[in-house]
Amino acid sequence: QLEAMQHNVLNKRQQFLSQLQENELVKAELDLLDDGAPVYKLIGPVLMRQDTDEAKQNVDKRLEFIRDEILGCDRKVEENKGKMQTVGE
Repeated sequence: QLEAMQHNVLNKRQQFLSQLQENELVKAELDLLDDGAPVYKLIGPVLMRQDTDEAKQNVDKRLEFIRDEILGCDRKVEENKGKMQTVGE
């Protein structure tokens, strides 16, 4: 059971790492834009124009959230390792 939990946590961590990489690429692209360049956000089937600064802030918040989630997964992995060692003794 602990191994299954550990596997699930590691899968979640991998998903967050993929999201982190994707959002870092988005941030790099936004940083290349000139001031006033149009930025669009996909909302359902529609592209809506978005303020560049607002888009950058949203990506920064998303990156912060993802990093926090990765740290949470890391703590859970270490916690599970400790539990598995205790059970193994």
